Amino acid sequence: MHGLVLIVIAGLAVVFAGGSAQAQCGGVCLYENMTPDMGRSAAGAGARAQDSSTAFWNPASMTELGDGTEVMLGLGAAFGNLNPKLDASTVTTDSPVVSGSNASGFSPLFGSYISTKLPYDVHFGMVVTPLYGGAADYNQNWAGRVEVTDVSLFSLLIQPSFAYAVTDWLSLGAGPTILYSVLDMRLKASNAALAPTIKINNAEDWSAGGAFSALIKPREGTRIGLYYRTEIVTKLNANIEGPLGLSPAFDGKLTFPQGVNVSLFQQVSEQWAILGDAGWSDWSQFGNIPLTAGPAGTTAHLDWNDTWRTAIGFQYVPTEKWTLQGGFGYDSSPVKASGRQPAFPVSEQYRFSAGLMWRPQSYVEFALSYTFEWFGDMRMNNVAIPGGTVLDGKFEPAYANIVGINMRVKF
Repeated sequence: MHGLVLIVIAGLAVVFAGGSAQAQCGGVCLYENMTPDMGRSAAGAGARAQDSSTAFWNPASMTELGDGTEVMLGLGAAFGNLNPKLDASTVTTDSPVVSGSNASGFSPLFGSYISTKLPYDVHFGMVVTPLYGGAADYNQNWAGRVEVTDVSLFSLLIQPSFAYAVTDWLSLGAGPTILYSVLDMRLKASNAALAPTIKINNAEDWSAGGAFSALIKPREGTRIGLYYRTEIVTKLNANIEGPLGLSPAFDGKLTFPQGVNVSLFQQVSEQWAILGDAGWSDWSQFGNIPLTAGPAGTTAHLDWNDTWRTAIGFQYVPTEKWTLQGGFGYDSSPVKASGRQPAFPVSEQYRFSAGLMWRPQSYVEFALSYTFEWFGDMRMNNVAIPGGTVLDGKFEPAYANIVGINMRVKF
């Protein structure tokens, strides 16, 4: 029992060090929420204010949508390619498999958004979409099996919000952010070829925070969006399934970071608009992560950095029925190569996006978006993991193709 607890504690310490977060983040917080903004790498999403998805990007912007009710539904998928290639001479284990095969693969994506105008000029919105997420699935016998063979972290955001136009140039918005998070994980009990698997199934929790925003219109054709999301503390609980029928209780606390974002929408002509974005997330405060398994506990001490985001994009409206758009976005990495763990391989992110929108009728719109996401030079420099193993190498290739479609209906 004591040995099992030590393995789990050591393994989970590095799992959580690698795995939480990209809307103001970096890491595994999701911009690809299946809205038309995906076609611009989300540049200017908090100031565009053209459909009900603004209830997610900047609730205050709902005041720009006018009367009536809007509903938007989006579906899509990410096709990742994330293959760790290790230097065999530096891997200090007898594993017959040095690399871990493609750790990414196919992931479904979705989002749903609604906005409506209430009495007294109050606007209401509701969002249901994934906010944080990440997964890795390696060969069962790869060199890092004592840290992880497969892991997934999924957080669903439920966010009701309200907005009100204080003046003709200033609107304010706010609402609670309700988060449902669930963790599943597998790792090997030791480096032995036939070592049993340790499992954590459905470690879950409901948690809450808040979102506050503003929309400023200093002149005709210019909109500035300001958005702040509070930190959210999630306490994951489950039983650990181990060898010999042992099942100690597991508790792990994650602090998803606070963040701010500034967006710009600038109409430069009747057909062209330029959009921009800048954001910051407080990942340096991710700090210390308490973990317990059965009677034993520890705190994972991390050396994380704040992350920064910037993006620029455009919209071109050649006719009343069509809009073309494109954009580029960059997020800094929260972790250095010496601390990059394979459990959740996070890095800097470069997004190259394109999209189009089609309005067959004034009350219906369809959008198609594509993003190529490149994760830069994802090195692991002599990363120590449980079991006395040291990993040195890089994830190559390291990219994802993401496609999304959505439909908007106005009543």
